[in-house]
Amino acid sequence: MFQLSGSRCLYEHFETYLNALGNDGFFYRKPLTSGIRYGKQPLSVNKLESLMKEMCGKAGLKGNFTNHSGKRSCATSLYKAGLDEQSIMDRTGHRSTAVRAYKTKTNEKEEKVSMALNPPSEENTVGTRDQKLPPTKKIKFDNSLEVHDDTRQGLSVITNGPASRGNVSYNNCHFTYTVTK
Repeated sequence: MFQLSGSRCLYEHFETYLNALGNDGFFYRKPLTSGIRYGKQPLSVNKLESLMKEMCGKAGLKGNFTNHSGKRSCATSLYKAGLDEQSIMDRTGHRSTAVRAYKTKTNEKEEKVSMALNPPSEENTVGTRDQKLPPTKKIKFDNSLEVHDDTRQGLSVITNGPASRGNVSYNNCHFTYTVTK
């Protein structure tokens, strides 16, 4: 764990706690009544469960919080901070990619998705902005789909061309043809 100075430094809190434990035995132990001292007996499962509720209540948080809530909040915060999945798994103790379930939508991510799906602006349109294209004629198919003749010819080149492999991708009402010979 990396150390940050100040009263909210988790490293310093853990170090104080571990020193009080003697760096030996169970991590969660029953506190003794005198000073910062802990017995050798571990906390019970029920006590561990009640600690989260007690801490959240003292913090003024409303809702039903459990130990799992803390794990989920930790994973979600780390995702939002941009940490990679393996680092999150290391911190939360997950052994599988089930940690992905803790990803949540954010306004920033939703905006990024929307921007990626918006039509391209005139500044970033590739290829045809200054080119004069020949007029194309529309072809009507049985399923009422209108396709420009040049689109049909492009598809024909890809599918019927000699020894060619092609890739057609649909993007923003435009077809992009990539032909490799």
